[in-house]
Amino acid sequence: RYLLEVSGRYDGTSRFAEGHRFGFFPSASLGWRISEEPWMESAKDVLDALKIRASYGTLGSQNLAGSSDAASYYPFSQNLAVGNIAMGGNIYPIVTLNTMANEDIRWETTTVLDLGVDATLWGKLNITADWYQKHTDGILMTLNLPLGNGVSAPYQNAGKVKNTGWEVGIGYNDRWGDWTFGVNANLSDVINEITHMEVPDTDGVLRNEQGHSIASIYALESMGIIRTQEDADWVNANCPQFSETMQIGDIRYKDINEDGKITADDRTFVGNTIPRYTYSATLNAGWKGLNLSVMLQGVGMAYGYLNTYYVQPSRQGGTFRKEHLNHANADNPNGTTPRLTALGTNNWQDSSFWMKSAAYLRLKNITLAYTLPKHIVKKAYMQGVTVYVSGENLLTFTNFWDGYDPEIGYGGGSGDKFDTAKLGNANSYPQIKTVTVGLDIKF
Repeated sequence: RYLLEVSGRYDGTSRFAEGHRFGFFPSASLGWRISEEPWMESAKDVLDALKIRASYGTLGSQNLAGSSDAASYYPFSQNLAVGNIAMGGNIYPIVTLNTMANEDIRWETTTVLDLGVDATLWGKLNITADWYQKHTDGILMTLNLPLGNGVSAPYQNAGKVKNTGWEVGIGYNDRWGDWTFGVNANLSDVINEITHMEVPDTDGVLRNEQGHSIASIYALESMGIIRTQEDADWVNANCPQFSETMQIGDIRYKDINEDGKITADDRTFVGNTIPRYTYSATLNAGWKGLNLSVMLQGVGMAYGYLNTYYVQPSRQGGTFRKEHLNHANADNPNGTTPRLTALGTNNWQDSSFWMKSAAYLRLKNITLAYTLPKHIVKKAYMQGVTVYVSGENLLTFTNFWDGYDPEIGYGGGSGDKFDTAKLGNANSYPQIKTVTVGLDIKF
């Protein structure tokens, strides 16, 4: 009826300096099987099992965000590079310090509190629900430093992230004679927030800043495409954009700081790349030897951002797409893409115009299989014969940019690490649709 588990890890690493190499990470969990209490006996016909539980645990990490070079394995130690320099017609050997070291870095620690309930009803319906809060403290990362320092920034424990969410899973399985049926579904929700960051990460359209989600989209707020000459004249007279003359087909931006002009200072947070909701469902149905399996999967309240040559191919050297044939201009004011131009910068500025909902629902897998009766296959000295047809990624329902796969993740960040190197572009390869026909024979 009562469950208690306590454990602890004592980990060591050579990545940290002496005095910081070892960390102790405890955890504990409690459980109460309420359905086993004597006073629950009268509910046994309906409630087969009911348990509430709680857990609290910590875990350490030595992984460095964005690390790729060998020197990052020992970030506490000064690493010198040997090279040559030419002066006065002579070549001299030199030794340089390219990256600063930090002897004070220590374990990055993740702490998770989880409260949950498990229940089984009528022997067929299983329900699991969890609420959790996850804190990642002392995130190992590098911060932006002025280029005048002449060396790369050192790793330090410079950030904190909080994830708060819940998850519900429901499963139902039953049998009626030769028929079988089962469905399992789950839905999760998470709110991601940077609760502390020594210095904001201000590079690029994906930004990490305290009080916002990891890899939030930081850009100009688009007000749509200018459709009339009157609107273009008003913008030029009252709120000029990047000191350029606006025309029909150009993107209009919101004056966030209300200074009467549009510049990079009008950028703001316009969306998150980490999905708020994640869900999936699996359906199984069978009759005698025939079985059908269907898996659905998707995310909700997520945004993706396209850049590079989808935005302005005439300027950025990219490939023209069919969408660009319907670009807006004086002769086609209702075009769906901005005016194409190799001059000016207005239409390829980072803005919410290039951001779209990356929410989707995908038929991840569907399989139809038939297993021959055993009394037939035994006559051929076989244990079993199954013929099947299976499809992967056959259908996707989304409002994302046509021709681009929302599942790739046109953004960055894992929910715990400040990784903004995953900005989506036309180089990203989509998921492949696959149809497989197979025969499985067991002897």
